[in-house]
This record gives sequence, C-alpha cells and structure tokens, in this order.
Amino acid sequence: IADRFGVPERRLCVIYNGVDIERFQPLETPRDAAEPVWLFAGSGWRRKGLDTALAALAHGPGGARLHVAGRDATPAWKRMATRLGVADRVRFLGPQSDMATHYRAVDGLLLPTRYDAFANVCLEAAASGLPVVTSSANGSAELLREAGIVVEDPEDVQAFAAALDQLANPDLRAGLSRQARAIAEL
Repeated sequence: IADRFGVPERRLCVIYNGVDIERFQPLETPRDAAEPVWLFAGSGWRRKGLDTALAALAHGPGGARLHVAGRDATPAWKRMATRLGVADRVRFLGPQSDMATHYRAVDGLLLPTRYDAFANVCLEAAASGLPVVTSSANGSAELLREAGIVVEDPEDVQAFAAALDQLANPDLRAGLSRQARAIAEL
C-alpha cells in the first residue's frame, strides 16, 4: 500500500488476525516424540505447497510423519507420496471440523505455501503450542519467525528438509512451543 498508493509508512498499521486461545490450547506436557508427526492443513494443496512438504519429508529425517488435512482430492498426492517413498509415513485425513484436536496430536505445523496473505492455521498451531515451519510467502511468517522456522523460498525442498531435521530435536520443539503460545497470546 505504501509503495503502490504512496501512503506514508507512519500512517499504516498492520493488524494481525486473531485466534481463540481458549479453543486452541497446548498440551500440558508436549509430546516427546523422537520421530515427530507434522501437520499440513488447508485446502488448495498445490498453492499451499504439499508437493514441497512431501519432498521435504522424503529428504528429511527418516522417521518423521505427515498428517494432511483438507478437502482436496487425494489420488494424485498419494501417487506422489508413493513415488517419493513416503506413502507409509503420510496420512490423508480429509476435511476436518475440529482442528484443535489435530493440533494436539502432532508435533508441529508444516506449511511451505507459495502464497498466503495470512494462513490462520499457523496462528492456530502457535496457540496450540506448536512450532511452525512455513515459507516467507506466508503473511503470518513475519509474526511467527520466533516460533519456528521460516524458509525464504517456498520451493526449497532441501531447506524444508533441513528444518524438519533440526526440529526433530524434542528440546528445541519444546522451547519453540512456549514461544509460539506466547506470540499467539499477544
């Protein structure tokens, strides 16, 4: 807006989306999984970067798993998971109405989106005490940089795989979990 319409920066204020911090709560004791379970949530899986997420899973730590929630058709994605050798580590959940339950069953959110003005799932995950791995093409990334890992290029499979590898450490996830919740409470 500043660049396009010539509005001075001092006249602009970013107001982030809110989140229901009563509905989205962290576990009292975070999961201590050596092989983390990641959640990919949303619809429009191509734009949200499911192909990057699956490839990162294939190139990342061997035991990590991915739960995929959303209403997109799964056949082509299941074939991709099979081709990448991760079909046994990917679970397609379909559309979900109670995401709070799913956030409590995983260790973090993985959303390598190619574009998202502000992915609410990232803020819900943060409120649930989950570290977030997303791309800089996600508007919520600027708010959540201290609550996970932001990869600059949404196509950078190796960087997302490295993030998953780094966050395989339960102590690091626990620290980011506290930061995520604190950011969501602001």
